[in-house]
Amino acid sequence: MTMQPPPCGEIDIHAFSQLFNSTTNSYKLAFFQALLNTLLERERSGAHDLIIELRELATEMLALAWYPHNFFRLSFGLQDRTGRVLDRLDFNLDERALTNPSTHARLRQAIADQYEAMQADSLLRFVPYRLLSPFFSSELKGLRDSQKDRRIRELADARFSSHSPPIYRFTEAGNAIEVPPAWRDYLVRQIAIIDGWVKHHWISYLQERNPNTPAIIKKITPPLQRSPLTRQTRFWQLVMAQSTQRCIYTGDSIEPSDFALDHFIPWSFVCHDQLWNLIPVSSTVNSSKGNRLPLETHVDRFIEAQHHALRIGRSQLTDTAWDKATEPYVSDLKLSQQALLDGPSLDSAYRNTLGPLISLARQMGFSEHHG
Repeated sequence: MTMQPPPCGEIDIHAFSQLFNSTTNSYKLAFFQALLNTLLERERSGAHDLIIELRELATEMLALAWYPHNFFRLSFGLQDRTGRVLDRLDFNLDERALTNPSTHARLRQAIADQYEAMQADSLLRFVPYRLLSPFFSSELKGLRDSQKDRRIRELADARFSSHSPPIYRFTEAGNAIEVPPAWRDYLVRQIAIIDGWVKHHWISYLQERNPNTPAIIKKITPPLQRSPLTRQTRFWQLVMAQSTQRCIYTGDSIEPSDFALDHFIPWSFVCHDQLWNLIPVSSTVNSSKGNRLPLETHVDRFIEAQHHALRIGRSQLTDTAWDKATEPYVSDLKLSQQALLDGPSLDSAYRNTLGPLISLARQMGFSEHHG
């Protein structure tokens, strides 16, 4: 069943529900989400001004696209300029800062400060006009593309005070939009449903253009917090209490009282904390590796370390704890619990799983760790 926005007798919901029909680039989705975010932010702050500068919306568009582009290398489409504009932004941030409440505000400020240098205005060439096309479908029939923007602007202004206005009209010499009160009230009142509706389209759009990328739904907005990896840390502490663990990257022994868990395939790509993808390393190595990919030699050592850890885990854990710890292995590596303890079977399953992930991540621009 296709998601639809909630009904409302005061506005043209039929036209509104067609906003994202035939979407060929990300601009419509990002522009409307930026508008939604801006209206909600003003509502929360008690500011009820319904005139919004297009520059402010373009800044928010880029802020929304920065996370999936910068951390996950997601493609927005071959003809979409969003990624190229973001590549001009000078703003460095590691994964640990993603959950900081001030990060989004800092990001928007960086974009605003570098707006001209990034050529951010290029994203606004058509989208503010074309997003309104469903409200004037009959009037626009037969018009050439070069005629549509001016006609949409005229129609939006003429109907602004009518019983069925579009979402906005253009004002301040075309540099801003004004939202009718009826639309502001509807969008804010139904924010949860409409936000979900837009994100549904956004996820579908990105999945079509990144068909082999896992966990798209987790890659569109930063997490509120990162998992503390408490359970996974306890498992490796149990392993290291029974046997010396050496770093798969440096060969140095790891102290059980001082180590970090490295996401072998970067978290920025897989977006999960499953035990089968975690390996203990020193904090220094974990920091230097960052979100880079392992080398083939690291794969051999990683699988060997995982096999060793699983054998120790089986001997030390209760049946219930063993079942819980190995559930992700069984599910994701497609092995039985008994086969997890068989070296050749585990090796084959890991290579069948890691190989395609590393290859795709490399194609998407993730670099390798040579430390």
